[in-house]
Amino acid sequence: MSADTLARWEAFQQKIQQRFQEVMEEADTGFKDLIATDPTDAITFGNAEGAINARVEGLLQKLHETFSSQVTMSLAGGADLDGAIERMEAAAAAMRLAWKRLAVRLKTDLYRAMYARAAVEMQKPVPCTTCGSPLAKTIPHRVEALKCRACSSVVQAAPAPVVSTYFLSAGHVFAEAATLEKRAAIDEQRRRAHAGRKARGYADEPLESLKEWERLELDYWRTYFETSAKILPSTPQEIDEWVASRMQPFYESLERANDVWRRARGLP
Repeated sequence: MSADTLARWEAFQQKIQQRFQEVMEEADTGFKDLIATDPTDAITFGNAEGAINARVEGLLQKLHETFSSQVTMSLAGGADLDGAIERMEAAAAAMRLAWKRLAVRLKTDLYRAMYARAAVEMQKPVPCTTCGSPLAKTIPHRVEALKCRACSSVVQAAPAPVVSTYFLSAGHVFAEAATLEKRAAIDEQRRRAHAGRKARGYADEPLESLKEWERLELDYWRTYFETSAKILPSTPQEIDEWVASRMQPFYESLERANDVWRRARGLP
């Protein structure tokens, strides 16, 4: 019976995979058309991204629900269940990562195209509201008080909408692209750590594995903030502070609940 159950499950999973690929192809084409039409429209892009994400999550929910209702009960107590669960979870994780890779690639394409429009706007002088003389902004992404040399008026010069939109989100977009595979590596490291604990009767995770996790997290956050700083410049001290702030919950969690980590740190 387990062989029949697994065969039906594999056939169903292939259908989900096929539908997922269709959604990815539709998304790739649709987002490329959107970027070509108007690379400054981040709101429409975000709405479309949310819609595709909902479709992907719907497929993943159907995958999990069908597995729970048709496979788990049939294989309960059997030797095949654990392997089937691991394969199902791996398939779901691969689908979610594939969608994330596509979404990040398309989003970086959007912001690269948007920058071309923003760069044109940043080169345009700001007219003095009193005498019309051209004024030059020195901080392109912020409201700036500019004093006119011709008439001494002070003008509050705001950035063009496309400039504001670009600088508001581009740092995160490019940082996300730079760290996507690093987060995937962290997820894989945690999967291996969990599998190792399970194989040893859920024994404590070795300190070496915890330290590897720490290194991966530190690398992830430093890369994130150093990449973001290429859009909105930050000092090395500011980057260090942001990395520390993101790592604080990591350390607090281990210090609160992980005996191996606590002993290694000399904590009671």
